[in-house]
Order: sequence, then C-alpha cells, then structure tokens
Amino acid sequence: TITRTPTPDPTVPTLTLFPTCSAGSEATFDVVGFNWPTDEAIALYWDDLPQSTIPAGHGGSFSQTWTKTGLIVGTPEAPTVYEVRALSNTQMVTAVFYVPCPAPPTPTSTPIWSDLAIMGTPIIMATPPIVAYRPIDVALVVRNLGDPINSTFFVDVFFDPAGPITDTIPISQSVGYTAVASMESGETRIVQIHVPQGFANWPDPHLVYGVADSLQQIAESNEDNNVSPPSMLTYVTPAATPTSTPTQTSAGTISGMVLRQESFWGAQPRAIVALVDEGTGMTVQTTQSDMGGIYQFFNVSEGVYTLHACVNINGETYSGILVGISAPNEYADIYMLPGPCN
Repeated sequence: TITRTPTPDPTVPTLTLFPTCSAGSEATFDVVGFNWPTDEAIALYWDDLPQSTIPAGHGGSFSQTWTKTGLIVGTPEAPTVYEVRALSNTQMVTAVFYVPCPAPPTPTSTPIWSDLAIMGTPIIMATPPIVAYRPIDVALVVRNLGDPINSTFFVDVFFDPAGPITDTIPISQSVGYTAVASMESGETRIVQIHVPQGFANWPDPHLVYGVADSLQQIAESNEDNNVSPPSMLTYVTPAATPTSTPTQTSAGTISGMVLRQESFWGAQPRAIVALVDEGTGMTVQTTQSDMGGIYQFFNVSEGVYTLHACVNINGETYSGILVGISAPNEYADIYMLPGPCN
C-alpha cells in the first residue's frame, strides 16, 4: 500500500479525499484538511448534509474516515458526483467523490458565466425627516446579465464604508442584507433590505452603496458591476447614540446550527439568531450564523432561554424557534420553515 502525504500550501486551507472515487455502491475514504484557521469551527458536509463539526481550538488540520453506502453508480463517462464541503466562518473548500471512477476527460467548451449587476443607485425608502438610529429600508435593482443562477447569493447594503471601493466591500461593514435563491438570464429584480440600526449621526453627507453577490459565491464574467454607485443623503436628524447591551458575566455557552428545509435540511448561513430570556422576555444577545450555519452565544447567565432564528430569501421570511434552553448547551440546533419572524 502506498501512503500519500499531501504537501499543503502554508497559507491556503485545503480539503482532500483519499481515494476520490469508488467502483461500487459502498466506499470508505479519508477526508483530510490542512491550514484551517485554528480559532474557527469547521463544519463538514456530504452532498449538503451535515456530517460533523470540528470545534474551534483545533490544530489547523483534521483527518476523518468516512464510509458511505447506497451510492448511486453511474458510468465512467457520466459518474455520479458527490460533494464534500468544509466550511468555517471565513473559509469554504469543496472536493468531489465519483462513483464509479471517471473516464479520462475530453476537451470541454469554454464555460458561460453569470453576471450580476446593481442597476442605478440605492433607493432610500423613507421621506424626510430621517432620524438617526431608526430602522430604515433600502431598495436595490439587481439584474442578471449572464447565464441563469440556480444557487443562493446575498445582496448587502453599506452605509459610509471605510477604505477604497473596488469590486466588493468588506462584509464586516454591511448594515443589512437579504438572500436571493436564483435568477434567470436577463431577469431584473427589486430587492428591499431592512437596516435595523439606521443611519448614524455622522458623517454628513452619508453615502449608501449596494453590493450584489456580497460574499462572492457566484462565478461571474464581470465582477466590476457588483457594486452600485453611491446614493447621497445630505442630512440626518441627530439622535441619542444607542447604548450597548451589558456584557453577561458568567461563562456558559449556547451554540448549535441553523438549518432550513428545502428538499432536505441544509445549513443556513447569515441567519439572525436572538437569545431571549424566558423570565423577562428580553433579548439579551443577538448573533449571526456563519457560512456553515453555526452560531455561538458566549458568557450566558444562568436561566432558561428561547432561541429565535430568521432569514429573508427572495423577500420571504423563514423562521425557527427553540425553547427551554439553558447554558451550557453546544447542540441547540434551530430548524427554520417559511413563516414570519418574531
């Protein structure tokens, strides 16, 4: 038996399967990763189904042996393709497993790409006077100038982003977003995005940008038209700066995964998760699920809590609720279905 040891790039996360194919409907193979951020949990998926989670604090690498049965056997010319995906908060890498092993590839034509564009400037859905720190909605016109898109991407709004504006804006500066599940070739869609915190008192004027495919999930022929020209808001009525929620003092942790049902239960990134004290009815913390659907609340005080999760996709809300949760709990998974958010 020949032992193969991959030589990982020192900076780029990797995901490798040994072997990469099987002749029959049962397969055993190794799932190996290197160079992953040690402070981020890693979620592993088999064809979009969650398999395991490697908690934060690992050594940057992992190795697991998987056995799969009941695989669909295609042909060498058209093998069945299964996807293995590794996701952390900032990284995503995929690898494929073939059944059976594929025939040598034949030359393929040049791929046709999608091309998402923001048409015009963002539209502020309010009339003066606009008061600082009050919720506000912003509308964006998104058009697909290329081939159809059959996967989910995000559209974000940014108020007064810092740094140079290129073909994207750092997602950490986003003030609101929505998800779009698909777009046909040539389709134009108006998306409305809710900004809970509104505008700050300063600067004056404010600049508002919209970004299509803000997480750069879609391969496009032209990335330069993803960012809109700015809208300018010249005056906002000043208001008192909101006070921050006091930090909890105990060391309990509540965490889990947010999942949404389509044809199957799959991890939902960027869902808003709220931690509500059942004794007072007050929301004590909010967070956002990462690209693997994982959320975490730290320093949770003793008590009993309800978890609410919400995401907006194609203008439709999906929500989930989990009651009677106390810290510590690392398996508080929340399942979302179509319905209003609380």
